[in-house]
Amino acid sequence: MKIKRQDSSALVVVDFPWLLGLIFFPFAAGLLYVAVSNAVRGKGIGPVLAFGAGALFLGLLTSVFVKRCVFEFDLVRRECTWRRRGIFGARSGTVPFDRIRRCVVQSMRSDNTTTYRITLQTEDGDIPLTQAYTTGERRPRSVCETINRTLNLQPQAEIEDEILDLARKGQKIEAIRLARERYGYGLAQAKDFVEGLVQ
Repeated sequence: MKIKRQDSSALVVVDFPWLLGLIFFPFAAGLLYVAVSNAVRGKGIGPVLAFGAGALFLGLLTSVFVKRCVFEFDLVRRECTWRRRGIFGARSGTVPFDRIRRCVVQSMRSDNTTTYRITLQTEDGDIPLTQAYTTGERRPRSVCETINRTLNLQPQAEIEDEILDLARKGQKIEAIRLARERYGYGLAQAKDFVEGLVQ
């Protein structure tokens, strides 16, 4: 994810996880080659099906996550136009600035690894700027802060301070409710987030 353009008339944010495609598409092609090679040599149906299924699974999985996302914040018309394109189709939409509440960095923790993605919280629901969660917090935070600053929205640090203040006052349930509302977390994720702030 990177900021492609930033000037007095527009802010353009682009995400294209090409590295994911660069790694997994050739691997899927290799599995397909092995499957075809086994079929031509008459090695039996088992290896052909196993390698073919592996190739199909990796190809489909990569196709789902390798999508080019473009979010253009038009500062003159005061609206965000977004497009998300992949192998299996495209989606797009337009959101007026007055419908955008804030931009946040959402996190997900599993097996001692935390991954992040940027999401626009709007009056009509959340719109992820990135299709998948990725490692590394610095870049998503930087892009998110730029969007909030450009659109004059409440910074994420202020939201976290508000949640932390509630937790320190012993209002943990209210802090968890606020974390769920502001970041779109599930109950367990919001609880972990609040406990992480207090520690």
